[in-house]
Amino acid sequence: DNSDWYEWEKSGRTKEKNGIACDYWNRYKEDHSIISQLGQNAFRLSLEWSKIEPEEGKFSEEAINHYREILKDLKSRGIKTAVTLWHWTLPIWLSKDGGWHNCDTVDYFVRFCERVVKDLGEDIDLFILMNEPRIPLNKGYLWGVFPPGKKNPFLYFKARKNMIRACIRSYDATKKINPDVKIGITQFTNAIYY
Repeated sequence: DNSDWYEWEKSGRTKEKNGIACDYWNRYKEDHSIISQLGQNAFRLSLEWSKIEPEEGKFSEEAINHYREILKDLKSRGIKTAVTLWHWTLPIWLSKDGGWHNCDTVDYFVRFCERVVKDLGEDIDLFILMNEPRIPLNKGYLWGVFPPGKKNPFLYFKARKNMIRACIRSYDATKKINPDVKIGITQFTNAIYY
């Protein structure tokens, strides 16, 4: 309830309303038991930036500790973790400050990544800096159907440049903290069959 997507929904710009869904936040141990029963040895999850840094520069120890419990539970079951740091949502304070088309967002993202690596890194096997950044860029800055709802190619290129800079700087900062960390991004690709 503290993210740009929540604000987007409250303004009536989504087809459906969100809800508890699978309630992984509270039922993660049950879900992890199912993962173990299925014989899976790896699990991918995302961290919600707006939970960890609900206000600019103020990090929630409660949220960090909860994510730590989740990660440690997976580790105790022998399940490797692939953790995405940005999966399309921004904290409200940051979206109101311009989001990805604000150059300061690069610094904010680097700071967020550093905090996650320092606080949770020992229980994360693979860091994914960003999930498929082309999708929210295209839909948020060219088509206007994702936050921030722009149809502006100039802002698109500015946001894209900032995301690239954020990835490069976060990669470098993360490697300084732990040179052995495995880190990258996921990309969306279209398959064309003939």
